[in-house]
Amino acid sequence: MNKFATKFLSYLIILFLYSFMEISQGQELPVSIDADKIIREEKKVIAEGKVVIKKGNKILIADKVIYYPDKDLAEFEGNVQLKTDNLFAEGKKGKWNFKKEEGEIFNVKGIIDNEYFFTSNKLTKKKDKFFFKNLKISRCPFDQYDWYISSSKGNLKENDYIHAYNATFRFCKIPVIFSPYFTYPINQRKSGFLIPSISSNSYNDVILKIPFFWVIDRSTDATITLDYRNRQGIGLEIENRHKFSRKDQLIWNFFYFREDKNGEWWTGRDISPKKDRWRLKVDTTFRYDKFKFFLNTDIPSDPYYFEDYGKLTQSLGANNYRYLSYTKSQLYSIYDTKNFLTELNFNYIYDLTKPNNRETLQRFPEIRFYIKRKALSEKYGIYWDFLSVNTNFYRKKGLSALRTDNILTLSHFTTFWKLSNVLEIEPRLTYYFNVEDSSGKTNISSFQKNRKLLHIKDSLKFVEYKNYTKFSHFIIPQLSFEYTSKVHQDNLPYFDKEDRIYSKKDIDISIFNILNFKNNNFLRWEIGSGYTLQNSYYIGDTKFDGNLKPLKNSIYLLIDGFAINHTTNYDFKKNQIASSYTSLTVPITSWLTYSLSHTYTNDNNHQLGNTFSGKVKSFNYSLSIFNNLNEGYTQQKRFSLIWDRKCWNLEFMYLEDFNRSTNKRFRSYYLVINILNMRYNLPFITKTETVR
Repeated sequence: MNKFATKFLSYLIILFLYSFMEISQGQELPVSIDADKIIREEKKVIAEGKVVIKKGNKILIADKVIYYPDKDLAEFEGNVQLKTDNLFAEGKKGKWNFKKEEGEIFNVKGIIDNEYFFTSNKLTKKKDKFFFKNLKISRCPFDQYDWYISSSKGNLKENDYIHAYNATFRFCKIPVIFSPYFTYPINQRKSGFLIPSISSNSYNDVILKIPFFWVIDRSTDATITLDYRNRQGIGLEIENRHKFSRKDQLIWNFFYFREDKNGEWWTGRDISPKKDRWRLKVDTTFRYDKFKFFLNTDIPSDPYYFEDYGKLTQSLGANNYRYLSYTKSQLYSIYDTKNFLTELNFNYIYDLTKPNNRETLQRFPEIRFYIKRKALSEKYGIYWDFLSVNTNFYRKKGLSALRTDNILTLSHFTTFWKLSNVLEIEPRLTYYFNVEDSSGKTNISSFQKNRKLLHIKDSLKFVEYKNYTKFSHFIIPQLSFEYTSKVHQDNLPYFDKEDRIYSKKDIDISIFNILNFKNNNFLRWEIGSGYTLQNSYYIGDTKFDGNLKPLKNSIYLLIDGFAINHTTNYDFKKNQIASSYTSLTVPITSWLTYSLSHTYTNDNNHQLGNTFSGKVKSFNYSLSIFNNLNEGYTQQKRFSLIWDRKCWNLEFMYLEDFNRSTNKRFRSYYLVINILNMRYNLPFITKTETVR
């Protein structure tokens, strides 16, 4: 028997027996007995006909119960039923001695936690031990026993060991794992080998991984995995997990691989071959009162680590490591009180698109201080808050500086009848210190060292609504004015978009129509445009010339499984669509759904995705194709087929994707079986390869 199966077996036995035996143990809760007939004799009391014994949330039902007061013994028989919050069991007969706390039940079957089905000829408690005969346990219902764990006989002692004989794991009636005898500690984790995995990729015919689970103490354990690849070499992965509390933990993972030779995978790469490949990953959370601390580290040995050693994720997004352009390591702490919030943040970016990391911009550190919104006058709806962001930008080669960015926000909220208005005034001061250029390409003295901005925004909204029998209708026109003062900032150091805040004198108007139906269907339609008093305006970071802004038309619809999300921006000056995004879901039949996603912008971004998915009996399927229409290539193909038997499933996945930055196409496929929430890739079927 494997480790999980034995632990699962012992857990179910204990839960069942204790749920049953606790019905009449102790007298903390009152016990009620109801029956069609109760007869009192000299040495016994007989209850017959629909006998119901209740204690708390536990109920015992039987056709007949005989109680012997002098022995403190109860016998029950006929349509025995036991009901608790997490157990339902049926049996033929049984008995229980309250004085000795011993008893037994015969020919029992039931359900635990509403998902685990079991049967047994006999379950017994004697002194401090439990005994069982012919026990079968499965997550499959009795009419679909695709797999189950069985044991001919055995015993267990609470907080000690379970001993079982002739234990078998059967799948579709075929014995898969058999052990004539096993013993396993109860309510404890146990060190030992886990299920190994076998797969392959473009460079290796055999990839063998053998994991070992090591229990260190009550709050700490580790998994040590041997990673053998027949052509690349051999490696070792260590993952250590430590729990400080229910929410706080430290997890660190270190993978080291020693390559035997420089193989074909290094051909055409812009760095010299490496024999020592590794990755360090740390994930820490710690909380104490108002203080929170997070540490996340992900540092590979080289930019090609994920291409060669990235794990295959068990989802339709498999191979997502292929698209990693960088990894991010972060130390983040926050102190949060009622009146203010302080954040300390260290960010380290590892650029995987370049052979070295010298020109990558880092934030060492970034300190945020925020005074939360306070009332200057609650009566008149006037509030203020303050945010200061202080960042030290650093890189080994290039421009560096310390930037402090400070924003004071004054807000005024007012409502009258169906009108509401929000006015925000934000003076903003930005300063730069210690401006340096390690590359020596920039004249530092020419840089402007400060910037003063004023941002004003006013939004006026009118809400009109009416309730009908089947839906509610909202009409919400909104008018807003936004102003950002124009300042000279071309000579400011440039690190991110906050160094270039563009001036604005914009008037925007939108009208929202919203239908909310009683059955959770809805329709939201927004149409709007705007006008700038300047000669240009910005959408995101893109500059457009002219005064009249594009017409925005947005529809979001969900009715009986039919969904549309569509947004179009129409440029009046060029008389063309500036950008468009559409997603469509159409339930064609009960077994087929079609989904479409389309993205278009006039700056050469044009993508189309088609997905067909559905369910036929117990089979779920999905087929997707994503195309880059502008450059004329297929970016990704996906296919999945899942045979879902509820208590287990078999899943086939295929993925082919193209990484434009490396000009490589990757193909992955695997067949995985999922039983007891354990996913196992079937040997020699899992493969990841590079398509030449």
